[in-house]
Amino acid sequence: MTLTNRIGTFLFWLGFILLFLFIFSDVADQPAFGYFCSGALCLVIGAVLWWRSPPPPSEPPARFRTLKKMMKKKKDR
Repeated sequence: MTLTNRIGTFLFWLGFILLFLFIFSDVADQPAFGYFCSGALCLVIGAVLWWRSPPPPSEPPARFRTLKKMMKKKKDR
């Protein structure tokens, strides 16, 4: 994972938490719009950073590597 991807993931989750805090404050009849604004901003910035910097693709599994080597040696002969 790249640093940009990690920061994006962190901001994305932080945005969700802040939006939930806003929902809970609204249910308590004391809406804190700061939670809503900062949560929405973190959510958008995090999503953009996470989307622009996807994690690198993983290496293919090394199943049947011995069989593949044997087949390659046989083919090279």
